Amino acid sequence: MPHSSGISEPLRATNGAAATVAPEAVPHPWALELQGVSKVYRRSDGGPLQTLRDLRLVVAEGEFVSVVGPSGCGKSTMLNLIAGRDAPTEGDIRIFGQASRATPGLVAHMPQRDLLLPWRNTLDNVILGPELRGVSRAAARRQALAYFHRFGLEGFERVYPNALSGGMRQRAALLRTILTERDVLLLDEPFGALDALTRSEMQAWLLSIWREFGKTVLFVTHDVEEAVFLSDRVYVLSRRPGTVKLELSIDLARPRAREVVASDRFVQAKRTLLQALLNESQGDGRPHTGIDAG
Repeated sequence: MPHSSGISEPLRATNGAAATVAPEAVPHPWALELQGVSKVYRRSDGGPLQTLRDLRLVVAEGEFVSVVGPSGCGKSTMLNLIAGRDAPTEGDIRIFGQASRATPGLVAHMPQRDLLLPWRNTLDNVILGPELRGVSRAAARRQALAYFHRFGLEGFERVYPNALSGGMRQRAALLRTILTERDVLLLDEPFGALDALTRSEMQAWLLSIWREFGKTVLFVTHDVEEAVFLSDRVYVLSRRPGTVKLELSIDLARPRAREVVASDRFVQAKRTLLQALLNESQGDGRPHTGIDAG
């Protein structure tokens, strides 16, 4: 029996056009599935603080899906729940059909900061995943060295993090994430701290790595243009408590060259996402913050 999913019924874009993926076109089970996920914390005064409400989101195997939303809408909370670090108050999260909380470690999570250990050189930083799985340090190093050229790190194996550029630190962090050998990658604003040129280069590089390794990616970003350029689909979350306000399919051919950002389809997709975000922020009279048009 096919799985019920948050994309089984069209969500409406702000221009009235349906934006959805046909359920029968996607194999089951989903690589990642969130159904009715809510999260409530307790304030210091004992009152409830709800960060997510009835969140429904799916990602097919090998798909690149982005999530955008206002600051504080629960995007990082969502990633922590998927990673199994915390449990939802309500709802179900499954990775290839397995409950994420019941089986931690089903996904690889790359947080906003690279978190490279300052006392380890680049090579020894990227092998943390294999070492935690019990692989010997010598074997883990041999495995990692095979990727250093592809990740633009060749010649920097013995260099410590404080001597690496921002882009190189992010490449090392992504290689560390890849070497965990998980099929689903959670990437939390990995390029947010980079300058515009480096970010553009890293986006193109990330797409080439994604094609090469065939991973399933859930990518969180504040940058709407970045979301459109990278993604097969984009979810827009509401202000807190976060829930899905829009799901938009990105109808752009792959592989994507940077020139696509000037195309009519790209501009229309970007406009639709920005309008959804603006409508959301204007709905409660608060100023629109935390979103980058790119």
